[in-house]
Amino acid sequence: MRQSTMTVSERAELLARHTVAHARQRDLLAVVDRDPEHAPPDVLQELKTLGEEINGLWEQYLAALPVVALSRSPLSGDLLEYAIDVTGVDGLWWNCNQPLRPLQQLPADFVGLAGALCVGTPLEKTPFEVRPGPEVPYVVPRLLAAPGICAVLSQVQIGPHVGYAITYFAEHPEQVANRINTWGTDFYEVVDSQGILTWSRDGDNAALDRDFDLKPWMEAGKLLWIQPGDTSMTIRSDTQACPFLALKGSRMDSVLFDGMRTEDESDAFAQEAMEAALGQPVPTDPVPDELWKLVMPTNNSAGGDSDEHSV
Repeated sequence: MRQSTMTVSERAELLARHTVAHARQRDLLAVVDRDPEHAPPDVLQELKTLGEEINGLWEQYLAALPVVALSRSPLSGDLLEYAIDVTGVDGLWWNCNQPLRPLQQLPADFVGLAGALCVGTPLEKTPFEVRPGPEVPYVVPRLLAAPGICAVLSQVQIGPHVGYAITYFAEHPEQVANRINTWGTDFYEVVDSQGILTWSRDGDNAALDRDFDLKPWMEAGKLLWIQPGDTSMTIRSDTQACPFLALKGSRMDSVLFDGMRTEDESDAFAQEAMEAALGQPVPTDPVPDELWKLVMPTNNSAGGDSDEHSV
Protein backbone atom coordinates (compact mmCIF):
# COMPACT_ATOMS: atom_id res chain seq x y z
CA MET A 1 0.00 0.00 0.00
CA ARG A 2 1.14 3.52 -0.73
CA GLN A 3 -0.05 6.93 0.34
CA SER A 4 -0.30 9.77 -2.12
CA THR A 5 3.02 11.50 -2.73
CA MET A 6 1.19 14.75 -3.50
CA THR A 7 -0.35 17.17 -1.01
CA VAL A 8 -3.95 18.30 -1.40
CA SER A 9 -2.83 21.76 -2.55
CA GLU A 10 -0.33 20.29 -5.05
CA ARG A 11 -3.05 18.02 -6.42
CA ALA A 12 -5.45 20.97 -6.75
CA GLU A 13 -2.81 22.98 -8.62
CA LEU A 14 -2.08 20.09 -10.98
CA LEU A 15 -5.78 19.58 -11.77
CA ALA A 16 -6.26 23.31 -12.35
CA ARG A 17 -3.32 23.40 -14.75
CA HIS A 18 -4.69 20.36 -16.55
CA THR A 19 -8.14 21.93 -16.93
CA VAL A 20 -6.69 25.09 -18.50
CA ALA A 21 -4.32 23.20 -20.79
CA HIS A 22 -6.98 20.71 -21.90
CA ALA A 23 -9.50 23.49 -22.65
CA ARG A 24 -6.92 25.37 -24.73
CA GLN A 25 -5.98 22.15 -26.54
CA ARG A 26 -9.63 21.54 -27.37
CA ASP A 27 -10.04 25.05 -28.78
CA LEU A 28 -6.94 24.73 -30.97
CA LEU A 29 -8.00 21.33 -32.26
CA ALA A 30 -11.30 22.88 -33.32
CA VAL A 31 -9.31 25.43 -35.36
CA VAL A 32 -7.29 22.68 -37.03
CA ASP A 33 -10.38 20.58 -37.75
CA ARG A 34 -11.97 23.42 -39.72
CA ASP A 35 -9.17 23.30 -42.30
CA PRO A 36 -6.61 20.54 -41.54
CA GLU A 37 -4.58 21.19 -44.69
CA HIS A 38 -4.00 24.85 -43.89
CA ALA A 39 -3.58 24.83 -40.14
CA PRO A 40 -1.46 27.81 -38.98
CA PRO A 41 2.07 26.76 -37.96
CA ASP A 42 1.83 28.66 -34.68
CA VAL A 43 -1.32 26.70 -33.78
CA LEU A 44 0.40 23.40 -34.52
CA GLN A 45 3.42 24.42 -32.45
CA GLU A 46 1.22 25.42 -29.51
CA LEU A 47 -0.64 22.11 -29.78
CA LYS A 48 2.67 20.28 -29.57
CA THR A 49 3.70 22.25 -26.50
CA LEU A 50 0.33 21.67 -24.85
CA GLY A 51 0.52 17.95 -25.59
CA GLU A 52 3.89 17.74 -23.87
CA GLU A 53 2.58 19.70 -20.88
CA ILE A 54 -0.51 17.49 -20.54
CA ASN A 55 1.55 14.30 -20.81
CA GLY A 56 3.81 15.58 -18.06
CA LEU A 57 0.82 16.33 -15.83
CA TRP A 58 -0.56 12.84 -16.48
CA GLU A 59 2.74 11.28 -15.42
CA GLN A 60 2.81 13.32 -12.22
CA TYR A 61 -0.79 12.43 -11.41
CA LEU A 62 -0.29 8.70 -11.97
CA ALA A 63 2.93 8.63 -9.95
CA ALA A 64 1.17 10.27 -6.99
CA LEU A 65 -1.91 8.02 -6.92
CA PRO A 66 -2.31 6.22 -3.60
CA VAL A 67 -2.56 2.42 -3.56
CA VAL A 68 -5.13 1.20 -1.04
CA ALA A 69 -6.21 -2.20 0.27
CA LEU A 70 -9.54 -2.43 -1.50
CA SER A 71 -10.61 -6.06 -1.18
CA ARG A 72 -9.47 -9.63 -0.69
CA SER A 73 -10.06 -12.78 -2.70
CA PRO A 74 -12.11 -15.42 -0.86
CA LEU A 75 -10.60 -18.06 -3.16
CA SER A 76 -6.87 -17.42 -2.92
CA GLY A 77 -6.74 -15.13 0.10
CA ASP A 78 -4.76 -12.58 -1.91
CA LEU A 79 -5.16 -8.93 -0.96
CA LEU A 80 -6.34 -6.61 -3.72
CA GLU A 81 -4.22 -3.47 -3.56
CA TYR A 82 -5.57 -0.92 -6.00
CA ALA A 83 -4.44 2.47 -7.27
CA ILE A 84 -7.44 4.77 -6.88
CA ASP A 85 -7.92 8.51 -6.32
CA VAL A 86 -9.48 8.65 -2.86
CA THR A 87 -9.05 12.41 -2.43
CA GLY A 88 -12.13 13.27 -4.47
CA VAL A 89 -14.07 12.66 -7.67
CA ASP A 90 -12.46 15.69 -9.32
CA GLY A 91 -9.36 13.59 -9.96
CA LEU A 92 -8.57 12.42 -13.50
CA TRP A 93 -9.03 8.81 -12.32
CA TRP A 94 -12.78 9.52 -12.25
CA ASN A 95 -13.12 11.06 -15.74
CA CYS A 96 -15.58 8.59 -17.27
CA ASN A 97 -14.71 9.52 -20.87
CA GLN A 98 -10.94 9.52 -20.42
CA PRO A 99 -10.07 7.83 -17.12
CA LEU A 100 -6.41 8.17 -16.20
CA ARG A 101 -5.39 4.95 -14.45
CA PRO A 102 -2.18 2.94 -14.28
CA LEU A 103 -1.76 -0.66 -15.35
CA GLN A 104 -1.91 -2.78 -12.23
CA GLN A 105 -0.79 -6.21 -11.08
CA LEU A 106 -4.02 -7.81 -9.84
CA PRO A 107 -4.71 -11.15 -8.15
CA ALA A 108 -4.80 -13.99 -10.67
CA ASP A 109 -8.43 -14.80 -9.82
CA PHE A 110 -9.66 -11.20 -10.16
CA VAL A 111 -12.33 -10.76 -12.86
CA GLY A 112 -13.95 -7.40 -12.24
CA LEU A 113 -14.54 -4.31 -10.13
CA ALA A 114 -17.91 -2.59 -10.00
CA GLY A 115 -18.86 0.17 -7.61
CA ALA A 116 -21.35 2.58 -6.12
CA LEU A 117 -20.95 5.98 -4.49
CA CYS A 118 -23.05 7.66 -1.84
CA VAL A 119 -22.52 11.29 -2.80
CA GLY A 120 -21.62 13.58 0.09
CA THR A 121 -20.98 17.29 0.43
CA PRO A 122 -19.38 19.40 -0.75
CA LEU A 123 -19.54 17.99 -4.26
CA GLU A 124 -16.43 18.85 -6.24
CA LYS A 125 -16.71 20.89 -9.46
CA THR A 126 -15.43 18.88 -12.40
CA PRO A 127 -14.91 19.88 -16.05
CA PHE A 128 -15.73 16.29 -17.05
CA GLU A 129 -18.49 13.80 -16.33
CA VAL A 130 -18.08 11.36 -13.46
CA ARG A 131 -20.25 8.23 -13.46
CA PRO A 132 -19.59 6.42 -10.17
CA GLY A 133 -22.69 4.18 -10.28
CA PRO A 134 -25.77 4.30 -8.04
CA GLU A 135 -25.68 5.42 -4.43
CA VAL A 136 -26.06 1.92 -2.99
CA PRO A 137 -24.15 -1.28 -3.84
CA TYR A 138 -25.49 -4.06 -6.03
CA VAL A 139 -24.44 -7.36 -7.55
CA VAL A 140 -24.43 -8.59 -11.15
CA PRO A 141 -26.56 -11.77 -11.24
CA ARG A 142 -25.23 -13.12 -14.54
CA LEU A 143 -21.75 -13.27 -13.00
CA LEU A 144 -22.68 -14.65 -9.59
CA ALA A 145 -24.98 -17.24 -11.16
CA ALA A 146 -21.96 -18.86 -12.81
CA PRO A 147 -20.17 -21.66 -10.93
CA GLY A 148 -16.95 -20.72 -9.19
CA ILE A 149 -17.57 -16.95 -9.16
CA CYS A 150 -18.06 -14.94 -5.98
CA ALA A 151 -17.91 -11.28 -4.97
CA VAL A 152 -16.68 -9.23 -2.02
CA LEU A 153 -18.26 -5.96 -0.92
CA SER A 154 -16.09 -3.37 0.82
CA GLN A 155 -16.18 0.32 1.62
CA VAL A 156 -13.72 3.07 0.69
CA GLN A 157 -13.81 6.78 1.50
CA ILE A 158 -13.57 9.03 -1.55
CA GLY A 159 -13.16 12.54 -0.16
CA PRO A 160 -16.56 13.46 1.33
CA HIS A 161 -18.23 10.52 -0.41
CA VAL A 162 -18.65 6.89 0.64
CA GLY A 163 -17.65 4.41 -2.04
CA TYR A 164 -18.68 0.77 -2.23
CA ALA A 165 -16.37 -1.56 -4.15
CA ILE A 166 -17.88 -4.82 -5.44
CA THR A 167 -15.01 -7.04 -6.53
CA TYR A 168 -15.50 -10.31 -8.42
CA PHE A 169 -13.22 -13.35 -8.28
CA ALA A 170 -13.37 -16.66 -10.16
CA GLU A 171 -11.84 -20.10 -9.72
CA HIS A 172 -11.24 -20.16 -13.49
CA PRO A 173 -10.95 -16.52 -14.60
CA GLU A 174 -9.89 -17.53 -18.10
CA GLN A 175 -13.37 -18.97 -18.62
CA VAL A 176 -15.16 -15.71 -17.79
CA ALA A 177 -15.68 -14.33 -21.27
CA ASN A 178 -18.03 -11.42 -20.62
CA ARG A 179 -16.90 -9.41 -17.62
CA ILE A 180 -18.12 -6.08 -16.23
CA ASN A 181 -17.08 -2.53 -16.95
CA THR A 182 -14.60 -1.27 -14.38
CA TRP A 183 -15.93 1.12 -11.77
CA GLY A 184 -16.46 4.57 -13.23
CA THR A 185 -15.73 3.57 -16.85
CA ASP A 186 -17.55 2.02 -19.82
CA PHE A 187 -14.94 -0.67 -20.52
CA TYR A 188 -12.76 -3.25 -18.84
CA GLU A 189 -9.24 -4.54 -19.43
CA VAL A 190 -8.09 -8.14 -19.40
CA VAL A 191 -4.87 -9.99 -20.16
CA ASP A 192 -5.53 -12.70 -22.75
CA SER A 193 -4.06 -16.21 -22.89
CA GLN A 194 -1.00 -14.89 -24.76
CA GLY A 195 -0.31 -12.34 -22.04
CA ILE A 196 -1.48 -9.42 -24.17
CA LEU A 197 -3.46 -6.63 -22.54
CA THR A 198 -6.78 -6.15 -24.31
CA TRP A 199 -9.97 -4.28 -23.57
CA SER A 200 -13.64 -4.95 -24.06
CA ARG A 201 -16.99 -3.52 -23.06
CA ASP A 202 -19.99 -4.89 -21.21
CA GLY A 203 -22.74 -3.74 -23.53
CA ASP A 204 -25.60 -5.14 -21.48
CA ASN A 205 -28.26 -2.80 -20.18
CA ALA A 206 -26.92 -2.22 -16.67
CA ALA A 207 -30.40 -1.76 -15.26
CA LEU A 208 -31.31 -5.25 -16.44
CA ASP A 209 -28.28 -6.80 -14.80
CA ARG A 210 -28.32 -5.53 -11.23
CA ASP A 211 -29.71 -6.84 -8.00
CA PHE A 212 -29.79 -4.55 -4.97
CA ASP A 213 -31.22 -7.25 -2.69
CA LEU A 214 -27.90 -8.43 -1.29
CA LYS A 215 -28.99 -10.67 1.56
CA PRO A 216 -29.99 -13.74 -0.53
CA TRP A 217 -26.61 -13.64 -2.29
CA MET A 218 -24.84 -13.54 1.06
CA GLU A 219 -26.91 -16.39 2.40
CA ALA A 220 -26.05 -18.39 -0.73
CA GLY A 221 -22.33 -17.85 -0.08
CA LYS A 222 -21.87 -15.92 -3.30
CA LEU A 223 -21.40 -12.46 -1.77
CA LEU A 224 -19.03 -11.80 1.13
CA TRP A 225 -18.08 -8.54 2.81
CA ILE A 226 -15.44 -6.64 4.74
CA GLN A 227 -16.27 -4.50 7.76
CA PRO A 228 -15.69 -0.79 7.05
CA GLY A 229 -12.49 0.37 8.70
CA ASP A 230 -11.11 -3.16 9.16
CA THR A 231 -7.43 -2.79 8.28
CA SER A 232 -6.95 -6.57 8.42
CA MET A 233 -9.39 -6.87 5.49
CA THR A 234 -11.09 -9.85 7.15
CA ILE A 235 -13.70 -11.47 4.94
CA ARG A 236 -17.09 -12.07 6.56
CA SER A 237 -20.15 -14.03 5.52
CA ASP A 238 -22.71 -13.45 8.28
CA THR A 239 -25.73 -11.27 7.49
CA GLN A 240 -26.84 -10.18 10.95
CA ALA A 241 -23.86 -7.88 11.53
CA CYS A 242 -23.56 -6.71 7.92
CA PRO A 243 -23.80 -2.89 7.67
CA PHE A 244 -24.47 -2.95 3.92
CA LEU A 245 -27.98 -4.43 4.08
CA ALA A 246 -29.79 -1.34 5.38
CA LEU A 247 -28.26 1.35 3.18
CA LYS A 248 -30.48 4.08 1.76
CA GLY A 249 -29.92 5.87 -1.52
CA SER A 250 -30.81 6.08 -5.18
CA ARG A 251 -30.54 2.99 -7.36
CA MET A 252 -30.16 5.09 -10.49
CA ASP A 253 -26.71 5.89 -11.86
CA SER A 254 -25.32 9.23 -10.72
CA VAL A 255 -23.89 11.69 -13.22
CA LEU A 256 -21.60 14.27 -11.60
CA PHE A 257 -20.56 17.38 -13.51
CA ASP A 258 -19.57 20.92 -12.57
CA GLY A 259 -20.60 20.50 -8.93
CA MET A 260 -24.05 19.09 -9.76
CA ARG A 261 -25.50 15.59 -9.43
CA THR A 262 -28.14 14.28 -11.83
CA GLU A 263 -29.35 10.77 -12.60
CA ASP A 264 -29.63 8.71 -15.75
CA GLU A 265 -33.23 8.53 -16.89
CA SER A 266 -35.10 5.38 -15.98
CA ASP A 267 -35.75 2.86 -18.72
CA ALA A 268 -39.38 1.70 -18.54
CA PHE A 269 -38.60 -1.69 -20.12
CA ALA A 270 -35.68 -2.22 -17.77
CA GLN A 271 -37.82 -1.32 -14.77
CA GLU A 272 -40.45 -3.89 -15.79
CA ALA A 273 -37.78 -6.54 -16.22
CA MET A 274 -36.32 -5.78 -12.79
CA GLU A 275 -39.74 -6.02 -11.16
CA ALA A 276 -40.45 -9.32 -12.94
CA ALA A 277 -37.18 -10.73 -11.63
CA LEU A 278 -38.07 -10.05 -7.99
CA GLY A 279 -38.59 -13.23 -6.03
CA GLN A 280 -36.61 -15.40 -8.44
CA PRO A 281 -34.36 -17.94 -6.67
CA VAL A 282 -30.74 -17.07 -6.16
CA PRO A 283 -28.32 -19.69 -7.54
CA THR A 284 -26.58 -21.47 -4.70
CA ASP A 285 -22.95 -22.10 -5.46
CA PRO A 286 -21.25 -21.16 -2.19
CA VAL A 287 -17.51 -21.16 -1.64
CA PRO A 288 -16.76 -24.78 -0.67
CA ASP A 289 -16.06 -25.39 3.02
CA GLU A 290 -12.83 -27.16 2.23
CA LEU A 291 -11.61 -24.11 0.33
CA TRP A 292 -12.51 -21.84 3.23
CA LYS A 293 -10.47 -24.04 5.56
CA LEU A 294 -7.55 -24.03 3.16
CA VAL A 295 -7.17 -20.28 2.59
CA MET A 296 -9.36 -18.75 5.32
CA PRO A 297 -8.63 -20.42 8.69
CA THR A 298 -11.22 -19.40 11.28
CA ASN A 299 -10.31 -17.47 14.39
CA ASN A 300 -12.54 -19.41 16.76
CA SER A 301 -10.86 -20.51 19.95
CA ALA A 302 -13.99 -22.36 21.06
CA GLY A 303 -13.67 -24.74 18.13
CA GLY A 304 -17.15 -24.08 16.77
CA ASP A 305 -18.25 -22.64 13.43
CA SER A 306 -17.54 -19.01 12.69
CA ASP A 307 -18.84 -16.64 10.06
CA GLU A 308 -15.61 -14.63 10.10
CA HIS A 309 -12.65 -15.65 8.00
CA SER A 310 -9.23 -14.09 7.76
CA VAL A 311 -5.87 -14.69 6.21
